[in-house]
Amino acid sequence: MLQHQPALPTRPHRFARIVAWLCALALLLPAAAPAAAAPAGVGPKQPKSGGTLVIARRVDAIQFDPVQVDDNPSLFLVVNLYDGLLNVPPEGVGTEPGVAASWEVAQDGRVYTFRIRDGIRFRDGTSLTSADVKWSIDRVRSEKGTWKQTYETITEVEALDEKTVRITQSIPWSPLPAALAMFPAGIASKATFDVPNPDWDRSNGSGPYYLDRWERKSELVFKKNPYYWKPGQPYLDEIIFKIVPDDNARILMMQGGQIDVINDLPLNQVDILNANPNVTAKVYPIQAMTSIGINNEKEPLDDVKIRQALNYATDKDALNRVVYFGKAEIQTSPIPKGAFFDSSLKGYPYDLAKARELMAQSKAPNGFTVEFIVQSGNLTNNQIATFVKEQWRQIGVEVNIVQMEAANARTRIRSGEYQLAVSGWTNDMDDPTQVINYTANGEYGTYATWTRYNNPQVNQWIRQADLELDPQKRQQLYSQIQRQVLDDAPRVFLVFWPEASAYGKHVEGFFIGGLSYFRLENIWINK
Repeated sequence: MLQHQPALPTRPHRFARIVAWLCALALLLPAAAPAAAAPAGVGPKQPKSGGTLVIARRVDAIQFDPVQVDDNPSLFLVVNLYDGLLNVPPEGVGTEPGVAASWEVAQDGRVYTFRIRDGIRFRDGTSLTSADVKWSIDRVRSEKGTWKQTYETITEVEALDEKTVRITQSIPWSPLPAALAMFPAGIASKATFDVPNPDWDRSNGSGPYYLDRWERKSELVFKKNPYYWKPGQPYLDEIIFKIVPDDNARILMMQGGQIDVINDLPLNQVDILNANPNVTAKVYPIQAMTSIGINNEKEPLDDVKIRQALNYATDKDALNRVVYFGKAEIQTSPIPKGAFFDSSLKGYPYDLAKARELMAQSKAPNGFTVEFIVQSGNLTNNQIATFVKEQWRQIGVEVNIVQMEAANARTRIRSGEYQLAVSGWTNDMDDPTQVINYTANGEYGTYATWTRYNNPQVNQWIRQADLELDPQKRQQLYSQIQRQVLDDAPRVFLVFWPEASAYGKHVEGFFIGGLSYFRLENIWINK
């Protein structure tokens, strides 16, 4: 998702061969002596049920209607209220069963038939049926759905019986499973919400928790879903989210033991908090990236040599140290590190001589002045703009930084009335179709994330990749796409940035996966 988300191949046959070999080897070895009994209290920790967890976060949610959510602070909560037919695994790679216990795919790849798991209920105790699934999926692809474009290949959703749902597509769109695991496709109770002016703050899903209370800009309270379908989970009785915008205040609360978890941890505080013996602070790699969007239609930025020169003239290692405290990774591809990422790509290493050579061959050999729009109050984006301002002077490019209120900046960028602006992205699905269509498809509604980049060959490859069912052929197509977009340089590629959080030593099971989700049902308190 803009900042202002198919399973990776496994090797079961190789694994089976290794197991067989080890078993055969065991028969040839002498019998081992009996293992000594483990000392009392030593061994794997067993989750405990009960208790309240307090999480401090910088920003409040905006809403809890899955099909309308388009902001990270809301979606990271919504995924814990509603299950999809398929869910995103904790690590954020691939898909796993959710409401659906099993499914079949027709040979032509157009028709999916899902079987709803037995005994699944909403948090109010009512049974979840195929009618709820049909209503929810039809709603996400309707005119009311913010994410309807993601589901536009679906032509029909049928409730064949109480536990069977069939989804038919107009074309064999390969990313459908990943799309069905996205938060907008969460299954809600038709009886609860299919009414005039439904109250989505009264969450009624099959997820591990439900929204019990919401004091806007102050705190939210989640309560345990007593009918959750995973045995023994969730472990916690209650989770309180306190909205604390000030970074220092959240950190003092953590150090003082007033909270159990801190989200949105500034990267420069990770090492500081780790010095506290009662706190664990971690950096989690996620499928996210930050770049500088270039308006490819504005002269002289319409010259690919200039765009490449700006990339070569940017020392990303130094940027990482200055802005991200060395905890990010250098961006080597136009898509984040998820499914079909091409790890062989090198991106644009810092090469000032190469940048000057390209500038000399460009339509502005003597340099030029460019305007860089930055949202007022956004410290990171201001640091990036200030950094490149100094760097690019070495190739004759003068940067004028223009501070602008967020709404005005957004309007200018989307209307194409800008030259440069920072662009952030986090993946919402573990399939590149979303990010590549949004950021590189010139025929898509976002104009390649407002850069106006439009390469017909890339557009064609993207269409082919969406329809290709063979994973190896999809990988070939996405590798071609990544290489070509890199070469066209529609933006200045900067970093893959991580997410940081901290939690008390008594908190177990906290983890942020590749799609930035934290799965609350896995957390428990060890006291």
